[in-house]
Amino acid sequence: MVGERQRNSKNKLRSEAASKQNTKAPYHMHVVRSRSRPSSRSSSFALSRPLAVCFQADKAKNTFTPYILWSIEKYATLSLRQEAVMAAETSTRPPPTGEGLTFEKVWAMFQETDRKMQETDRIVKETARQMEETGRQMKETDRQMSKLGNRFGQMVEHLIAPNIEEKFNKLGFTFTRTTQNVRIKEIDNPDINAEVDLFLENGDVAIAVEVKSKPNQEHVDDYVIRMEKLRCYADKRQDKRRYQGAIAGAVLSDSIRAYILKKGFYLIEQTGDTVTIIVPDGFKARDW
Repeated sequence: MVGERQRNSKNKLRSEAASKQNTKAPYHMHVVRSRSRPSSRSSSFALSRPLAVCFQADKAKNTFTPYILWSIEKYATLSLRQEAVMAAETSTRPPPTGEGLTFEKVWAMFQETDRKMQETDRIVKETARQMEETGRQMKETDRQMSKLGNRFGQMVEHLIAPNIEEKFNKLGFTFTRTTQNVRIKEIDNPDINAEVDLFLENGDVAIAVEVKSKPNQEHVDDYVIRMEKLRCYADKRQDKRRYQGAIAGAVLSDSIRAYILKKGFYLIEQTGDTVTIIVPDGFKARDW
């Protein structure tokens, strides 16, 4: 009787232990990836916040509710489905091949590229030739304009020269000699190199006249430097006469007229056949 009770007690303890072992559930579920791609790694599911709360509650009670089991099955299904889609896309993507390209097509592409390069080279050469021709024409135009300007200046000079001595003598001078195109030059001193269009002189004073068809400010400034060279040339030859200057032109703006007089030059204006020496009140010519 005692032995039977002991056996029944042991069997009951074994049943309770087995029952506890069967009802104990894992706290973290692992699902193996697709069997077609075996891997030693398994993926653990990251549960959402509400699901994690329920999971913790079930963990405390040492069991799983149907909601937890359903959620784990849902995540496992979605993961396996995504892997299947990715595997299908990878398997159906065609590998890169040279299909469609033949030697004849590649050779034709090279020939077309070479033809375009030759055409580009031809265009560049033609453009360079046109630019060179344009530059030559511009130089020729400048030469012709310079030549025309020189001729116009010579024409003005010839119109002024016959009457210039008489015009100055009416202002109280007594010039007895007028020379055209006077050139001064010193071999040992290159700085002394100047040319004068008209040179009027007597025993007391000499006036150097510069003739321009259309004088500008740069011409006036250059002539100041030339007058200084004339003075230096005269001093070396013991020429003690006063040197004065005059600028003659056919086309003169009011600003150039004022600038010429400001620099101390006589202003000679040629209009048609008339030559006029302009001497405003209070004007005093500069002596060099």
